Amino acid sequence: MLWNVARDLDNSTMTSNLQRRFAPVGFFVGWVLFWLRFWTE
Repeated sequence: MLWNVARDLDNSTMTSNLQRRFAPVGFFVGWVLFWLRFWTE
């Protein structure tokens, strides 16, 4: 019981950390791809 709660808590914090770390990268890549598609037409 306690192990499952600790595991879920660890997974949630790990995924939130990954999302927080890679959110700016994903936003930047999407922005670059949008402008590349806009300028190449």
